[in-house]
Amino acid sequence: MFGRKKPTPKEQLRETKKEIRHNERDMDRELQNLAREEVKLIVDIKKAAAAGQQGALKTMAKNLVQLRAQKDRLVTMKATITGVGYKASLMQSQA
Repeated sequence: MFGRKKPTPKEQLRETKKEIRHNERDMDRELQNLAREEVKLIVDIKKAAAAGQQGALKTMAKNLVQLRAQKDRLVTMKATITGVGYKASLMQSQA
């Protein structure tokens, strides 16, 4: 509309794949950051345990559980997005 022509299915696929790759890279980056945070948190937990700081230890343990759950959710989202990309490719090849 308004002088812009409708993209061909091939162009649509290319644009969709571009967005999916971008999102996958973002999620990979986020997963790496979460993995780094997890390692730091484990080290901090061990230090707190050695020092006998029960209050801080409990809080950090809860944070670790939340961080691991967030990583699991992110992996699931990435798998879903990858599946969408494969499905788009499959639909294009069958069209």
